[in-house]
Parts: sequence; structure tokens; C-alpha cells
Amino acid sequence: ASLERALALRERRGEDPAPTLTALGNLSRIEGRFDDSLALHRRALALDRARFASPAHPELARHLHNIAGVLRRLGRADEARAHYEQALALEESALGPDAPEAGLTHNSLGLVELDAGRLERASAQFATAQRILDARAHPDRALARTNAAVLALRQGDPAQSLSLAQSARALEEASFGPAHERVARPVKVQAQALAALGRTSEARAL
Repeated sequence: ASLERALALRERRGEDPAPTLTALGNLSRIEGRFDDSLALHRRALALDRARFASPAHPELARHLHNIAGVLRRLGRADEARAHYEQALALEESALGPDAPEAGLTHNSLGLVELDAGRLERASAQFATAQRILDARAHPDRALARTNAAVLALRQGDPAQSLSLAQSARALEEASFGPAHERVARPVKVQAQALAALGRTSEARAL
């Protein structure tokens, strides 16, 4: 309700409504209202495309990334991949190929490939994401590492999965604290790797 009031106020004042549309789109995604989220992010993209003089503005990449994330949740993998690739092209053009934004988009492309079972392509995307994000000590660098741990498990290498998950967990705990919700995912992958290694009591404890 607060965001909707803010949107109405921005529109009455002639201010840029795209940031509020993005916030509403993110909230709709969290609530599971994916069609609404998609419409809001697309509206934000259209407004900023008209507003920015440069067709390669990084803000446009952010909108494309948001749209791709919703499309992935809707199971529309090919459309999601296309939007992520457009976002990546803009990020590399505007910010450089080693920008953190590009690293995060490589990570997202890895997830699309993982969903589709294209494990070698996913591996390449996660490796690129890790390289870029690790070089910047980016606070989200553990995400790519956790995803690589999931991939290693899918590839039948639980030892490598365990190592990556432990590393990702340490990074998340250092950044957010041991009780933060972001720690749960690498812990879960760590437990799955331990179970695959036959270390069931350790897996159960985690």
C-alpha cells in the first residue's frame, strides 16, 4: 500500500516512477504473483528506455535481469535466458566484462542452464561468476559458489560439492552472521553432499 501511494505521488509530481515500479515488481515476486511482477518490471523497463539517451544504460540491464528472474520462476527458460543475455551484453558494454553486475548475471545464466540440465554450460557460467565476484570480494560471491556446489552434486562429485558448500557457508557467515537466512542454503547443500558421501550422522545434524 505504501509503494502504491508512492507511485501515485511520483506520477502526480512528474517524477520517474521506475524505481517504485521495480520495488512493487520485487514485492509481487516475493508474494508469488509472478504475472503482476512481470508486468511491473516490463513497465519500468519501457519507461527507462524512453528516458535514457543511451540504449546501453546499466539501469536497463537491471530491469532486464529482473524480468528474466520472473520468467525463470514461471518456467519460461528460453525467454529468461534471452533476457539475461541482453542484460549481460548491456552490462559488459556499459560497465566492462568484469563488473560485479556482469558476474551476477553469469550466475543467473548458470541457474537457467542448471534448470535445463545443461551442466557443462552451467559450470562455465558459475566459474565465470565466481572469478568476477571473488576478484571484487563481492558480498554476493557465495551465491555462485553455492550454485557450483549444487552443480557438483548433480555431476556426481560430492567431495567437490562439500568443499564448495563449506566455503560458501563461511563467506555467508562472515558477511551476514551465522544465524542469517542466507546461511541456510549452503548448509543444506553441505548436508546433501555429506549424505552422498555416506556421512549420514553429520548430514542429519546439519
